Amino acid sequence: MELNRLLRILHSRWPIVALIAAAGFASSFGLTALSVGETDPVFEASTAIQFELQGEETIEDLAGQIETERGIAAFAAQDLIAEYPGSSIFSDTTGARLVFVARANSSEEASSRVRELVAAYLDADPSSGRDVSGKLSELERQTVEIQAEIDALQPVLTMDEQALKDRHDLLDLKMTKVREEILALTVANAGATAEQQQENAERIADLEAQLGAMQLEKAGLPPAPSTELDAVGLLQLDSLNRILEFIKLEYQRYQMRTFGITGTGGTLQPTGVQDLTPDPPNPLVNGGIGLLGGAGIALLALVLTTRARKEVWLADDLPIPVLGAVPLRKVTALPGPSWYDATSGGRRKESVQAVRTAIDGLIQHEPTGLVIVRDRVGATDAHALAVDLAASFASAGRSVLLIAADYLEHVDISEYDVGEPTLSAVLRLPPGPPETLDARINDLLDDAVSIRADLTVMSAGTAPESPADSLAGPQFRRFLSLARQRYDLLLAVGGDAGSSASQVLVQRLGAAILTVAPGKTTQPRVNAVLLDLNQQRVQLPGAIMLHGSESRIGLPANRTSTIRRQPAPALLQTETVSRLRFYPFPGEKRWASDAHGSLDHLVEALTVDGKQEMASTIANGDGDPFGAQVADALESSDRSTAYEPVADYVVARVEDMLTAEPGQANASDDLIDVVFERGFIPLTAVKDVPTVWHWLVLELEHEVGIANGQRIAGQIARTLTGVELPGPDEMDRWLSAEFFRRHLERTDREPNVWHITSPNGAVQLLVNGRRLTDDKLGRMATDIVRRRIHELERALKESRQAGEADAGERFEADLRDAHRFEISLGVLRGGGSEEARLVYPWRKHDQRPRGWSPIWSEGVRPNIAPLQRLDLLPRPVLTDEELEALVSTG
Repeated sequence: MELNRLLRILHSRWPIVALIAAAGFASSFGLTALSVGETDPVFEASTAIQFELQGEETIEDLAGQIETERGIAAFAAQDLIAEYPGSSIFSDTTGARLVFVARANSSEEASSRVRELVAAYLDADPSSGRDVSGKLSELERQTVEIQAEIDALQPVLTMDEQALKDRHDLLDLKMTKVREEILALTVANAGATAEQQQENAERIADLEAQLGAMQLEKAGLPPAPSTELDAVGLLQLDSLNRILEFIKLEYQRYQMRTFGITGTGGTLQPTGVQDLTPDPPNPLVNGGIGLLGGAGIALLALVLTTRARKEVWLADDLPIPVLGAVPLRKVTALPGPSWYDATSGGRRKESVQAVRTAIDGLIQHEPTGLVIVRDRVGATDAHALAVDLAASFASAGRSVLLIAADYLEHVDISEYDVGEPTLSAVLRLPPGPPETLDARINDLLDDAVSIRADLTVMSAGTAPESPADSLAGPQFRRFLSLARQRYDLLLAVGGDAGSSASQVLVQRLGAAILTVAPGKTTQPRVNAVLLDLNQQRVQLPGAIMLHGSESRIGLPANRTSTIRRQPAPALLQTETVSRLRFYPFPGEKRWASDAHGSLDHLVEALTVDGKQEMASTIANGDGDPFGAQVADALESSDRSTAYEPVADYVVARVEDMLTAEPGQANASDDLIDVVFERGFIPLTAVKDVPTVWHWLVLELEHEVGIANGQRIAGQIARTLTGVELPGPDEMDRWLSAEFFRRHLERTDREPNVWHITSPNGAVQLLVNGRRLTDDKLGRMATDIVRRRIHELERALKESRQAGEADAGERFEADLRDAHRFEISLGVLRGGGSEEARLVYPWRKHDQRPRGWSPIWSEGVRPNIAPLQRLDLLPRPVLTDEELEALVSTG
């Protein structure tokens, strides 16, 4: 059919096609003839360093050394390779050679370039006589001198001054806690009974007396000594630090040269030159290509021109009206809300709205039954259209039941991933009296799942033995009758229009919309479908064209959140704090496939009757005791039995914290801002930057109130650490040791949250891997690593001044570890070394990213491989075989 249309266009518009084809021939012939004399000569010069076997060595023994030499040569000559196109350095392991190649427009220039490549390599070779030890010693001496000047600028407090400052700080901290407790009791009085108000007033009076005593004590102390530098001192410190940074860079540059060539030796071979100038193109051949190209462009332009394509357009060929054309979805398995609500607009949404308006004008009776059937259209495309149409009808004020009834094709669209009940559950109902059957069907309709307001979805479920017979049975007829009493529109999506199951489905609902594909659907096939439906006296308002190409991005870990159609009335009337325990929330993202990150699940795991008692208490209107119940359950639980449920809760909750999204009701705005702005949260304490445990405590307070949140956090820490009064450091250490291991098990080694750490753990962070960008790596280096280094430098200085040798050695080791981590982050961002490079072996070389710009559609594992190679992960994610497979193929 499409070929017939092209022939009709060509027959009616052949003069235009011939004219443009002639123009293409003339332009290609003329440009080729002009360029024959302008072909630039190309000469390639090459030379090699021949490495010789020593003693009983073999070629295989030299292979590793030669590859090392190639890396050194490529690093040394990287600027020349970038400057001279066609230059390269590669290793010939079979011939034990390191080969240098350069291209230019003359043999002399090519020979000169290849000599520059060899010279750059030899200059970077310590065995060639270039001694950098003197320079390193000089830089070390300068570093010691400048560090001494920096140390001299820092004001040092005497022991008495330090004790006075510590006393001031302790009193300030105590007064702050007393004021917070007074404020909390004052707020609690607003909803307290008279007896509770009396108790609170007594407690407030006692606290105010304590506060007054501490204020008097603070007023009686001498002023706290200051450790801040004046303006001149700050300027001097900044200048010295800048000089020190420059010296560090120089030191690293010279230090790298000491790790270069291992002194294997070799002989430089003579330079050879080849003439690679290409043969001049043939004007006649290029003219013929231009002729065909001009004709093709002309024909394509005519096809895309409305006036020219009118006579071959599908809408004019079909015997039924075309209600509209809808572009295909670009993403099918989309997490979060339904696609119709998640997208900001675009052509597809506007087209769906136009089609909905057309259907509204053709079908007037209510309640309406409508089936989406297809001809030469993919099952995924038809199901995506059905759910978007259903959402559009729901937005227009109709209550819609969307029924998936295609048992021949599997679709992976998140809006249909709603679980039970399914259409198969209806079809499998045993026969019985009408009242019994109606009661069972009403139960299934009560349990049907809504994915948004006024839109309920029922998936297909397991295919029955004979779908056509099952759909023709009394169960489905009664189901439709009862569903019409609840919904304004029953929208079903069936299979191929010619299948017996689809035709039974259309006959039961009474109307059908045919989805067709331009270029695939033929007029005879539509005529046959129309004849079958007319014989069944089924209304066929029209057809919808689906056009474009679809690219699917599967995200199996994220599914559309679901809402039960009839939630318990008591739940809807509870306070905001009470509803927070029912996590995840309706309509928001759900990262994990279970609810282990909810306090509700934790209570259920700790005590058999906890959940039932909680629900009955809320139903009786006895306040909001949920937070206290959680804390009581933790306090009364045995550590050996509570450890695993508590650990699962903490890991799942931290996962959700690091993947929080805007509008997520179970996460505070402050947390969402930090996760989106910085993208990471430290596991090791850094001044003025809260750790993961600190944020978890804040989120618990946000969820169940400050007092209950702190009680729950304390009991969680006691259960996991085994310490009776654990501090934040103990929980940070537990998370450092346990989180990533458990997260890898939960995600089957496809982690969304990455634990990035220095080799010895001096600096550790958690980051949402899919939000890790080059900019966030830069912020990680400045906001966390630099601050951590400064803190360790200060601690090292103070320990040396106090004569604490053991502490000084520990701080010095941590400082070296943090410096290595900073260098590794820089290498990761640049991607200059083989270990730090992002590699997708199945992609062409020019389609691979440079530096840290991962392609997340390729999955997690290729993108986390550079971190594992650079020793930035606490435990391996990929096996040795997987790492070996993710290497550059050239």
